[in-house]
Amino acid sequence: MKSSILKKQLYKIFPFIPKFNLYVGQELYSLFVKLNRQNVIKSLSGRTNIYANIGCGGLGLAHDWVNIDLGKHLNVTYTFDCRNELPFADSSVQGIFTEHFFEHIDYDTEVPYFLQHCYRSLQPNGVLRIIVPDAEKYLIGYVQEGWDYMKKTRPLDDDLNDALMGIKYQTKMQLVNEVFRQGGQHKYAWDFETIKLSLQKAGFTNIQKMEYKQSHDPKVAIDELIRQPESLYVEAIK
Repeated sequence: MKSSILKKQLYKIFPFIPKFNLYVGQELYSLFVKLNRQNVIKSLSGRTNIYANIGCGGLGLAHDWVNIDLGKHLNVTYTFDCRNELPFADSSVQGIFTEHFFEHIDYDTEVPYFLQHCYRSLQPNGVLRIIVPDAEKYLIGYVQEGWDYMKKTRPLDDDLNDALMGIKYQTKMQLVNEVFRQGGQHKYAWDFETIKLSLQKAGFTNIQKMEYKQSHDPKVAIDELIRQPESLYVEAIK
């Protein structure tokens, strides 16, 4: 109790302390991930026919999947920074699934490397399944009169409260900015044409727009139902 009171008093006198502690914690965790990088790569070096869930957060699958995320969550198999590389051996992965992770990486400095490593890691005929917020859907909703189309894309009630984010919107542009900026966490707004272009640059030629739960490999169709209305589904086959 005394310790808690002391902390509050210190924070009033030195308001930068919480932010400093957060910064130090983030830097220490980042160092841990970097130091652990080689251990993860070594652990996966002898494995083949892998199914990988990249950026899984707390939604990793317990069985038959390698679940990777930068943060420590339930069912995360390995903590690894996948923004510029993947820890898999060449041609060792049968399927890669990534749902609402791709929009978190930078278009210029991270996307090219991530997709190149996906291509390198996949076996011949392996499937990469990418799911992102569909910019086309949101922009159609933005230009249409009223909120009806936008409500089909985003879980909004009659008062325009967002069930996913806990935010009340007053304008459509507020919603668009929240979806595609999300406090700086989202780096890019994707449509099929632009994802296809990026995949082609990474070496993929067989690229298709898919639907919810529709896949060339049923095992990678592990899409979240709650994401369906707003999502773009794309598959690329090596």
